[in-house]
Amino acid sequence: MSEFKIREVIGKLAKSRHIFVSEGDFQFELMKAISSEYPDAIVTAEYCYPYERDDKVGNHTDIIVQIADKVIPIELKYKVKFPKNSERVFDNRKVYLPDSKGYNSNCHAFFLDISKTQRMIACCGKCEEGYCLFLTNESSYWNPAKLARQCREFLLCEGIRIATEYAYHDKNNRRVVGDLVTSKTRYKPITLLYPCSFHWEKYPSNDTFRLLICEVRQP
Repeated sequence: MSEFKIREVIGKLAKSRHIFVSEGDFQFELMKAISSEYPDAIVTAEYCYPYERDDKVGNHTDIIVQIADKVIPIELKYKVKFPKNSERVFDNRKVYLPDSKGYNSNCHAFFLDISKTQRMIACCGKCEEGYCLFLTNESSYWNPAKLARQCREFLLCEGIRIATEYAYHDKNNRRVVGDLVTSKTRYKPITLLYPCSFHWEKYPSNDTFRLLICEVRQP
C-alpha cells in the first residue's frame, strides 16, 4: 500500500475550495479529493465499524478509506465564528452553519473522536493509522490561554496529550469523577490509549482558518 498523505489531499482540496458551507460539505469535498488522489480507494461516509472485539455494531466514522487491505478512519469537525452583525458569507459563498457555539462540547467531541480512532486501530487488524481533523476560524480553539473553562483538560491548544483519563471540572473548579451532566449534554470521561500531538496549521487557501490534523497511529 502506498503511503496515505492527508496533507497533500487537503492541499489540493484547498485550491478549489477556500471555504465550506457546512461540515457535511467539508466531509463530501474531502471524500471527493481522496477519491481523486487515490482512484483505487473505496471511500465511504458514516461507516459503522466495530470498535471493540465483541462489538457487533460499533460507532459511525465520518470517513473510511480502504486502500487494498488497509482501512484508514477519518473524523472531522468544522466550526465557524462569524463577525458580529456580519452576513454569513465567506469568499462570496453563503455559509449555513450556526455561529460557532458549544466550545465545551466541541472540544470534548474531538477528544472522543481520537479515543474512538485509537480503539478502532487497537481492535482492527486492517487499520494502522487514522486522522482526526478540526477546521475552524475561531482562535479560542488554538489559543485558549485566557479562557477558564470546565473543559480545561480537553483544550485543543498546541502540545502533546498523554495517555490518561480526561475529565470535566464543575463550576466550583473540582474535577468530576464520572459523568458531568448539564441541561444539554452528558460529558463522559475519555481515556486516550496512547499519546497524540496537536499542531495547528493555516488552511492553505484561507488565512483566517486553521486546521488541526491529529495523526492517530499506535506506537
